[in-house]
Amino acid sequence: MLKGMRSSTMNANRPAEESEVVGRLEALFQHYPPRTMTGGQAQVWRDWIEDVGHLPSDVLADACRKWRRADNRFAPSPGQLLALVDNGYKYDEKIIDLAIKALEKKALDARE
Repeated sequence: MLKGMRSSTMNANRPAEESEVVGRLEALFQHYPPRTMTGGQAQVWRDWIEDVGHLPSDVLADACRKWRRADNRFAPSPGQLLALVDNGYKYDEKIIDLAIKALEKKALDARE
């Protein structure tokens, strides 16, 4: 059962596709005045992908929602958005792995 949970958790924690990241950010940015982008728009998008592209889609969506619902008059920087991320999703797999190892050890001890 735990191994099934681990597999599900790994799938849920898979980083969002680049198109999902861009789509979520474009939707968020529609709520705020446009920014002047220095260094070219393509580079800015690459930086955003580098900074938040590791997040699962639902985690990114939650951070965007938190920003929108707060009293913010401008779009966030990547660091501001990352500050809103609940990092608990990272630990689910680790906790399940520890539980699996503990149960495997208990099963080995019971055989002895």
